[in-house]
Amino acid sequence: QLQFGPSCKLTLMKTNNQNYPHPVLGVNDDISGKFGVSLEYSSDLNKIYLKPRFRLDNSTLENLVREEKAAFVSTVYCRATFFRRSYYSFDPLPVIEIPSTDMRGDCAIDFSICATADLENYSNSSWHDDFDQFSFRVTRGDTLAVGGEARFWANKSPHDLKAVSAFMRINKAAPKEKFVKIEYNEDRILI
Repeated sequence: QLQFGPSCKLTLMKTNNQNYPHPVLGVNDDISGKFGVSLEYSSDLNKIYLKPRFRLDNSTLENLVREEKAAFVSTVYCRATFFRRSYYSFDPLPVIEIPSTDMRGDCAIDFSICATADLENYSNSSWHDDFDQFSFRVTRGDTLAVGGEARFWANKSPHDLKAVSAFMRINKAAPKEKFVKIEYNEDRILI
């Protein structure tokens, strides 16, 4: 059972300076409704666990996610290790597990909703009056909603990962032994 809690400082930022070829929820007043995300973070020696909580209030997008024509997307990246990966989910409560060796220090995660299928005549019942007479061609992977960015610190200790005891054990030799004896087993060196 994983325990999540406020183990890191998160800052959630809204993105409002990107242009898209179709209306996007979360950009200006293109579409009314809400798309918000909260994030819980925890880690152990081997894994980093991210637990976003997507909250969506837009019936058109809710239907697309339910029909698996759109998905919640979490794009995680770390400048220190050049790690970057997107995680898709139809569940608004996913758990993302990342090997701790992939991330170090200041990391970020962007939240969005993207199309998982081509939508030939996309329209949204809640978009601005300016778009009432239009429909748009949305292709697989296009952004339909933006939820901002969260930052977190991958707080593993390099000392823990590089400790000698992680790969080697030293035992006291018998009094009559005059040479160092080295044994290699599956996971450690025995001296």
